Amino acid sequence: MAYSISKEAQQLLCEIINQISLTERRAEQIRIQLCRKTSFNPYASFKRLDLMNTNQIKPEQVVQLLKENDFFVQELNTLFNKTFLKEFLNYQDFLNLILPKTDSELREITAMKQPTKSAVEKQIDYTLAQLFNLEYNEAINLERLKTRLSNQYNADQMFQSLDSLNNNILNFKDFDRFFRRNGLLLYEEELIAFFYRIDLQRTGQITLNEFRRMLEPLQRSEQPISTNTLQTPKQTISQPKFSSTFKDQVGSGNKAGQIVQTRTFSASNKKKFQSTRRTSSITESLQTTKLTENFLNDEQRFIDLGLEVLKLEMYLEEIRLKLQQQKDFNTMDFFHFMDLKNKGKVNQHEFAYFLEQIQLKNIDVIDLFNYLDTDLDGFIRYSDVSEFISPSNISSTYICKKPAKNSHLSYSISQLFSKTTIVLIQLLFNQWNANEKIIRQKKKQFLNEQSLYQIFNKLDQYKKGKFNRQDLQRFFDLYNVKDDIKLLYKRLGKLNKEINYKEFELFFIN
Repeated sequence: MAYSISKEAQQLLCEIINQISLTERRAEQIRIQLCRKTSFNPYASFKRLDLMNTNQIKPEQVVQLLKENDFFVQELNTLFNKTFLKEFLNYQDFLNLILPKTDSELREITAMKQPTKSAVEKQIDYTLAQLFNLEYNEAINLERLKTRLSNQYNADQMFQSLDSLNNNILNFKDFDRFFRRNGLLLYEEELIAFFYRIDLQRTGQITLNEFRRMLEPLQRSEQPISTNTLQTPKQTISQPKFSSTFKDQVGSGNKAGQIVQTRTFSASNKKKFQSTRRTSSITESLQTTKLTENFLNDEQRFIDLGLEVLKLEMYLEEIRLKLQQQKDFNTMDFFHFMDLKNKGKVNQHEFAYFLEQIQLKNIDVIDLFNYLDTDLDGFIRYSDVSEFISPSNISSTYICKKPAKNSHLSYSISQLFSKTTIVLIQLLFNQWNANEKIIRQKKKQFLNEQSLYQIFNKLDQYKKGKFNRQDLQRFFDLYNVKDDIKLLYKRLGKLNKEINYKEFELFFIN
């Protein structure tokens, strides 16, 4: 009989499985993009990271790769060991990381390339850094979910809740049954991606040991312990309350838990103790002042970031408006030029081909595709394209009222649009790409979780666990910023939806 667990724990496990599946699908997109580059050579990329020529890739070498490509990772050694289950990667481990799993032909072609030690192109270097960055960021996100779950049930109990046949293995049907029991649906490709991550033996079944490894959080002893009294979403450090009489009885030299034998001080000892206590009070006051100053600096940095995002988004809005004002431009025609097979949706490969057709070579395909793919299902739809390409202050009726030419006929880009319109389309995508690089650089200073939570707490003044557009506007008003923050709020979440802490945090780490 299956072990019974709470509804909250079941939902949390579903979230973990979904997150693992999504990570694998995103990683697979990067692997395919990397291996399709004709100049990509796996061995050359491995030796580019193996700076000490030891035939091993170590955490510090990955750090250097990430820094050179404007990425940042916290707790690298711990995450490296947890993500790859090793202290270093050899060449075979590296191949398993970068070769596609779903495209066997591309995997074989890439693996069979003649080893060389030629220089690695910048674009290949960046894509490789993207793959490592994805693995680390998702490891951090998963760690938080797993820690929450481990506080309620252990891995064995969770395993038993899925193992309805009590045969100590889990297959596709077990997971499908578990998701349906929670009113959710896990598509076949999502389940396959999940098994690629967890089923290391490729048996189509997950054992108890594999399941334990999936749910086991990092050792608490490896996590840094905060010494201040500020609260974060993970921890609440409370200070014990003592009476004033007891405080006067404890000398500064006493260790925690040590019983004080004497109840009175001599005049000299009392004077010495009061002096020590005064010094301690001054130190605490200075520390509190420093924390307050740091928090105010964090607030100011957030305001600066918000203003930078607003400025860049407003420039994009101007380009969008000019594009919509072009007589020959139609959003539906634009989408159908992407949707070559008239399926109503565009995958990453079709999107990459579209960018080639409009001669955009320096755009990061994966970043742009993931930005447009708002529901993260691996496809871009008309609504996604329309939202990206349309100004926020223009009605959808104005955009749709111009009739499309003929969505069932194939046109070249020059047949659909004039040169001026094509230039505006190119300018919109190039400007978005440039904006993202600037914003990513600005966001680096907010990777401290404590600082993020403090700002979120300030925005969430009613302590609902979320904030809305009016709350964000009110926060900016405190700093005499009177600009409409609509475009900034749109970047943080959705205009008609409140933003919770997880969504707020994702803006800074993605």
